[in-house]
Amino acid sequence: MKRINYLLGLVLMMVAAVSCNEEFDVPPIVVPQAEHQANMKIAEFKAKYWQDTRNFIDTCKEEVYIHGYVTSSDAAGNIYKYLFIEDETGGIGISIDASSLSTNYRVGQEVVLCMKDKWIGKYNGQYLIGKPEYYEAQSVWESGRLSLETFQSMVEVNGLPKPDMIKALPTKITDFQGKSDKDTQLKYSGKLVKLQNVKWAEADGVTPYSEADASSNRTLEDEDGNQVTVVNSNYATFRAAMLPLGNGDVTGILTMTGSDQWKLYIRDTDDCEGFSTDTK
Repeated sequence: MKRINYLLGLVLMMVAAVSCNEEFDVPPIVVPQAEHQANMKIAEFKAKYWQDTRNFIDTCKEEVYIHGYVTSSDAAGNIYKYLFIEDETGGIGISIDASSLSTNYRVGQEVVLCMKDKWIGKYNGQYLIGKPEYYEAQSVWESGRLSLETFQSMVEVNGLPKPDMIKALPTKITDFQGKSDKDTQLKYSGKLVKLQNVKWAEADGVTPYSEADASSNRTLEDEDGNQVTVVNSNYATFRAAMLPLGNGDVTGILTMTGSDQWKLYIRDTDDCEGFSTDTK
């Protein structure tokens, strides 16, 4: 009997020890806090360094901090080596030579960027934070990809992701299409927008978002026939999915190309809402 009691007591001690370890092994949630606060809005920063040329690069020599919430995601593979952020005044893209950025910078994550001695410019018309890169074919400097190490040295993460902070701007195709003036580009370039009551011109119950051998341009059209090109990567996880039928709303990030044409990038198929899936 003494042996049974001894063994029973030993088992109870082990259970208690395991319970205590389970309580103390749970790591606390660490909420990151940025050391600096923004002292310039994104719209002001973009306007300050704006140049009309298609390719350029400039260096910020002031103690400038901008902040924004991440609006992009590369989780589905349609946006690659870019991070887009925006505050209440506008959006901007950051060119980074790294993939899987959404692992550490999720949609709704607030970040603060130290821009002193860093660069902003254009790459074939697209306004970006990047690094100096020489384009020999046209003998111009442009905004190339930052190394991940450089980006990490200039970014501070603030708080936990707040996806509810991200609200796409309701936009009509006519608000930007056919317009390449400074004001329109500053407002819409790098901005998350929502196009309402549009259809996929190529949707026929068969055509996918992208062909397998290369990225594909697809077309969104409003009820008046106005159109905008949507670029879908052949590496996107939804590449082979059928373009949705009917009319609906599409959310995406607007960018400008060197041919003064606007293009839209969706993050995944959740950016397409209200469409019909009936292929009859």
